[in-house]
Amino acid sequence: MTLTQLKYFCEVAKTRHFTAAANNLFVAQSSLSYAIRELEAELEAPLFIRRPNKHIDLTSYGKALLPYAEAGLKMLEDGKNEVISMRSPMQGSVKIGFFFSIVFTAVPYLIQCFKEDYPDSQIDFQTEVYHNWADLRELLLQGQCDFIISAGNITAGCQSKHIANHRIVVTVPKNHPFAAKESVSLEELAQEKLIVIDANSNMDLVIKEMFKEEGLTPHLTYVSDWTSQQLAVSSGKGLALSTNVPVDEKLLTKVNIDSPKSIMPLYLTWPTNRKPSQIVNFVKDYFIELSGTFPEDLIF
Repeated sequence: MTLTQLKYFCEVAKTRHFTAAANNLFVAQSSLSYAIRELEAELEAPLFIRRPNKHIDLTSYGKALLPYAEAGLKMLEDGKNEVISMRSPMQGSVKIGFFFSIVFTAVPYLIQCFKEDYPDSQIDFQTEVYHNWADLRELLLQGQCDFIISAGNITAGCQSKHIANHRIVVTVPKNHPFAAKESVSLEELAQEKLIVIDANSNMDLVIKEMFKEEGLTPHLTYVSDWTSQQLAVSSGKGLALSTNVPVDEKLLTKVNIDSPKSIMPLYLTWPTNRKPSQIVNFVKDYFIELSGTFPEDLIF
C-alpha cells in the first residue's frame, strides 16, 4: 500500500468518477486505474462498484477504508507542514474553509493584508469554498480545514473569534422601484416575494429573526444556490436576500436593508482537538490581530 495509491483512492472516492479523478490529479486515467487495481489486489477486496454509466460507488470495504486513508494523508500533510515550518516559519500550507458568500470580500481581503505585511512569505493559502450548506464544524474536527470563516459562532470542540462583519442586502432588477433607493425597510420587503438559499442556515435564521422582531412575516422561497437565486430575480420571480455577492450590474442592483439585524458577524473558528502547525497558528493569530485594527463599522 503506497501513499500514491491512497491519494488516488481518496480522489476517486470524492469524485465517484475515474476520469474526473485523473483530471484533478493530473495523471493518466490508466495510471490511476492501475493503482486502484493494485490496491484492491493487496487488500483482496473490491473498493468500488463500477456501474455501466461510468459512475461508481464505494463498496462496504471502500467505505471502511476511506476515513483511515483520509486521516492518514492528513496526518502526513500536517507532519510535512510541521517540518517545513520548523525549517522556515514562513513556508507551508494553510487551508481555509468558507461559504461562497464571502469569496469575493472578507477572504481575499485578509489574505491580501497578510501578503502585503509578509511579502517574502511562501505560504500556500488553500481555499475550500462551499456553495451550499455544509457542516463546517465536522470539517474542522476531521482535519479537512485548518480553520473556517463563517457567520456561525461554533464552540463545541472548536474556538471562535469575532473578526469582522458582513451585510445582508436585497438584490432587485434594475427597473424595480427599489433600485433607485439607498435602502429599503423591512415593511417594504414584507410585501415582496423574497428568494433565499439554504433553509435554516445562519443567514436564513437571521433573516427570519429580523422580520420577526418587527412583527412581520416575509414571503420566502428557497432555491438551491446563488446562481439560481440571481436567475430567479432576473426572471421576475422575486427579490433576493443574500450577502454582498457579485451580480450582473447590467441587470441587477444591490440595495441595503434598513435594519441593524442586516449586519451579521463573521467568526474565525479553529478546532481544539488537535495541535495546529506553527504556520497555521501564525496565520490564525495574524488574522485575529488584524481584526483588532479594524474600525468597528468595517463591513464586507
